[in-house]
Amino acid sequence: MLPPRSVILDKFQKQYRVVPSDDNPDNFNRFNILLDGVPIGHVNYHFEGSEVLYIDDLHIRHDAMLFPFFWWDWIVIKIYLPSLKWPTHNFQGRGIGTAMLDLMAHHARSRSAKRIVGQISSHDLKDNPDLPNWYRRRGFTVEGNRISRSL
Repeated sequence: MLPPRSVILDKFQKQYRVVPSDDNPDNFNRFNILLDGVPIGHVNYHFEGSEVLYIDDLHIRHDAMLFPFFWWDWIVIKIYLPSLKWPTHNFQGRGIGTAMLDLMAHHARSRSAKRIVGQISSHDLKDNPDLPNWYRRRGFTVEGNRISRSL
């Protein structure tokens, strides 16, 4: 089992907190990925029986807004400079997804699961045609839109 708050590193050794979500319906769970308290991604998952961890969704944001150090700075900007848009940051391509897959494998092993499985949606494939190869490079078998990896 993961500690209540875990840390992952991207390929630049920047730290991200991984925090379990508190509002989990039924068997479904979520780990939120945070940078300075700002959500930059998540993993939705559930266990199918005791042997399979099923990844429902793994998402790393390409448009996360990192706010100023103080909340009142943001309010001042919005009131006095309403046309100013806060810049967004792309967190894809930094190794965060790979680190989350490793963390999910650790979590699955801690619960005695023997496999990780999931599916690649047509929407995800449209946004990232290289996604099947991305999973293959991380040790997954890809058959059609289904992915799997033994632990």
